Amino acid sequence: MMTAKEHITCLVSHFPAIACPPSGQAAYYFDSAATACTLGPVIEAMSLFYQQAHGGVHRGIYREAERTTSQYELVRGQVAQFLNAASSSEIIFTSGATDSLNTVAYTWAMHNLVPGDGIIITQAEHHAHYVLWHQIAKKLGATVHVLPIDPHTWCVDLSGLDALLTTPIKVVAVTASSNVLGPIWGPGNVLLTALTQKARRVGATIVLDAAQMVAHAPVDVQKLDCDFLAFSVHKMGGANGLGVLYARAAMHRFMKPYRFGGGMVAAVSQDYVTWQKSPHCFEAGTPPVAQVIGLGALLAFYRTHVDFEALRQHEASLCALLINALKAIDGVHVLGNEALLVRQGHVVTWYVDDVHAHDLAARLSDYGCAVRAGDHCAQPLSAQWQGRATLRASFFMYNTYEQVMHLIDSIQKSVTEWRSRL
Repeated sequence: MMTAKEHITCLVSHFPAIACPPSGQAAYYFDSAATACTLGPVIEAMSLFYQQAHGGVHRGIYREAERTTSQYELVRGQVAQFLNAASSSEIIFTSGATDSLNTVAYTWAMHNLVPGDGIIITQAEHHAHYVLWHQIAKKLGATVHVLPIDPHTWCVDLSGLDALLTTPIKVVAVTASSNVLGPIWGPGNVLLTALTQKARRVGATIVLDAAQMVAHAPVDVQKLDCDFLAFSVHKMGGANGLGVLYARAAMHRFMKPYRFGGGMVAAVSQDYVTWQKSPHCFEAGTPPVAQVIGLGALLAFYRTHVDFEALRQHEASLCALLINALKAIDGVHVLGNEALLVRQGHVVTWYVDDVHAHDLAARLSDYGCAVRAGDHCAQPLSAQWQGRATLRASFFMYNTYEQVMHLIDSIQKSVTEWRSRL
């Protein structure tokens, strides 16, 4: 049996941008939490799709159109298997995680929430989730309750949950993993389990933002007991412009389309209109067919090449390596629960007292290192450190020990260089 390191070494060659980076491109890529490098088989599958004759899905009855439709729907079934969904009808293709979450809000929440209903989110939500539910609450007269992040444990603070659940809570909409802090739900996500179980007892609907989860750990929507789950394919090594929304079949009768166009209509006259059955009634217009074909290749790669346990061990070991090095530099503050990060993390976020994050990120780029700097679309969370910009290195299956050692050396040199100017 291969070690975690040997397993990852075998995967690196499948990512062209990492295996053979073009001249002028960052040779050390640590921003996969924003967007991952694209898998070679995905590029090949999409290229082949465009090179061959094809048709619009669900539109034509000629051979090419029927073949395209068959491929498209085959991938829908593969996504259902990947998530352990009960049926392929529970899989809706969107343009990304943001679009998936907006689909939940506008197909379901807008028709099922009433004034006074409560919505629970966390302080660690990405703006795509945080802002969305506040806007929905304003439209409907609902109330948003924010579960804070404990500044000592960097996990979600559930101390006020029981009191909240005595009020009419109708939605629990939370991230499965923070794009800034990484794991925020305790060992084995025990806090998330406690939250969903208690929410279920009061009849709340569960919405999970899994954008930072699906590429790093197995996802089982039935075990998670969620009603909706959203993610973006480009964070997994797939194409941009494609997302997935899992919508439990039991929720379909409470959902209404909010985008209208070709492909989602069953019958139209001057006096009435009827819709196709779910999921097609939520996929108006020409869908991202090539990206879906690429997703099929991506999922095939995950099935045959990716050992999630080995991946967890590898990414966590890179987090441990970087965290230990950062803590040895004066004035550096590492954010997040270190014990969890070195067990199940894939992101490390930090700031330096006397060096602005943007300046350090720019200098690291000179050393060929791509890291993210800013508030990471999580300004409510950044209030925990007075809103100052932070740096984030995020790891994926193609990052290696040697690459992180180069990053560490580059950080040390960059900080020393900056301080020498003062």
